[in-house]
Amino acid sequence: MDYNAKHSIKSVIGICGIDKKYHKDLLDSKSIDLNSIQACEEVLNHYLYIHKGNIVKALVDYKGVKSKENMDLVYKVLEIKERIK
Repeated sequence: MDYNAKHSIKSVIGICGIDKKYHKDLLDSKSIDLNSIQACEEVLNHYLYIHKGNIVKALVDYKGVKSKENMDLVYKVLEIKERIK
């Protein structure tokens, strides 16, 4: 795990690629560090709630940009999730 991961978008930071522009207020309101596993879980759960449990839509919104590269990442996450089950 790389807490110092670099991202192509300057406002995106850390291990889970949290975008400060969109998620800082949500995480600050719950005293959750932006660069933490807990932040990953909170942001994903936020989008799962919005999309009524639709994991694909939640992951797409989590990433924020609907590019082919991000869609590939969404499906990679889903593949890993299935392997973990």
